[in-house]
Amino acid sequence: MKLLFKQLYLIAFTIALFSACSEDDDPKITADTSGLELLHEQVVADADLVIEVYSPEAPFSGYNELYFLLKKASDDALIESASLTMTPMMAMTEHSHSAPTIQPAESDQREGFRKGAVIFTMPSGDMGKWTLSVKVSGLDSGNEVAFDFEVPVISKEASYQAQDTKYKTVVRKVINDEKYFFAYHLPEGKPAIGANDFEVYAYKQLDMMTYEAVDGLTMGIEPEMPSMGHGSPNNVDPVSKGNGRYAGSVNFSMSGDWAIWLTVEQESEVVLTDVAFYLEF
Repeated sequence: MKLLFKQLYLIAFTIALFSACSEDDDPKITADTSGLELLHEQVVADADLVIEVYSPEAPFSGYNELYFLLKKASDDALIESASLTMTPMMAMTEHSHSAPTIQPAESDQREGFRKGAVIFTMPSGDMGKWTLSVKVSGLDSGNEVAFDFEVPVISKEASYQAQDTKYKTVVRKVINDEKYFFAYHLPEGKPAIGANDFEVYAYKQLDMMTYEAVDGLTMGIEPEMPSMGHGSPNNVDPVSKGNGRYAGSVNFSMSGDWAIWLTVEQESEVVLTDVAFYLEF
């Protein structure tokens, strides 16, 4: 009986040891890229690095989430220790400028990814084109990797003959001689009928390369279907959560085209009105 017990113990110990070794020898995690579009892939052989850049949809003028995946070129193992920064740049005929950014950080929703955001302030076109510069440091190889790639940015703005108003995805406004940008974001992804979490991001342009998050504003929203001429009740005005983010809720009573009218107060003075964000689903 004792001999049998020892044999069974040795078998169990061997299986456990083999499993542990297998897990240690294979650190790769399969990254879930479902619902994401690959924007760019950069292979840097001498740094044993592959960088993949993803987005939930084609980049547009407005708030864009970006997801970065860093892997070893030799075995596809995820790299978690390196640091990553990005800089968007619009190259125009007479000058260039950047855009508001949220630098990439470890994603809570997608294991292995770093998530950031860029508010592209205008679409690409005859006036200029967008590029995204990416720098990676802290790699095991000791290399610092930097590269840039073009990002075609489309416009999703709309207008209706019935109203002489431009419905936007990003709003630019000069307030007290300073230039501000406002953009909306749906943190749950695509809009749906019913209550949707709704965020507004506010930034002030300090110079052509620098943008500062703006807190302490008072915001109001009111949704309307321009093509149907009606609104929707039970909305929650966005309130400041810090770092330029204002969180609330918008209610869509049906699918279709929607304008979300935005009002902004600064120190009890109305500084923005008669503008609307646009979306369609």
